[in-house]
Amino acid sequence: MRLPRAMPFVVLFAAAVAVGCGSGGVVTSYTVPRRAEATAKEAADPYRLLGVMVPADDPVWFFKLSGPTSDLTKYEGGFDQLVTSIRYKDDKAVPDFTAPEGWKLGGPRSKTMMSVTVKVDQTVKLPDPTLELTVSSSGGGVGENLDRWVGQLGHKAGPTDRSRFTKVVDSAGGKVLRVDIRGPKNPNAGGPMMGKMR
Repeated sequence: MRLPRAMPFVVLFAAAVAVGCGSGGVVTSYTVPRRAEATAKEAADPYRLLGVMVPADDPVWFFKLSGPTSDLTKYEGGFDQLVTSIRYKDDKAVPDFTAPEGWKLGGPRSKTMMSVTVKVDQTVKLPDPTLELTVSSSGGGVGENLDRWVGQLGHKAGPTDRSRFTKVVDSAGGKVLRVDIRGPKNPNAGGPMMGKMR
């Protein structure tokens, strides 16, 4: 019979299992530390700006949410949910969108900063009372607005910024340009179009 020939392998397997369980049935657990790269990245770029330019090809409307990277990371899923709901009407009417659960529409406002009056056409309050998403119309298209946002995060604007910090995504009303910039400088420390209330 062939069965006896397989028996030595069965015995060796059983012995190996017994040796591997030599801790006497005690389960040892340990904590895996957070990835060093993620921690280093957050330390180097403690601030973040999430934005949307609508429509993608020739933007007129600009959605902006900015603040500490750790805060924005918690709300990124809600931000992307809002982005996919955007319906662009025309260049004079604020785009329609659906605020995620727990986010509240705050209405328009104007603010004078450095002798310039900045009009915010729509605000959205997040569950974190220090965070606010703003929706504004502006000229300058992708180039001027992206340069300004990149500078607010502490980077020098350059020719590769569009490929580094933006991507075209689909919304309910068509293509929009999603912006994601991280940097060492607080974009809300000064300047127009702030996304986080002080």
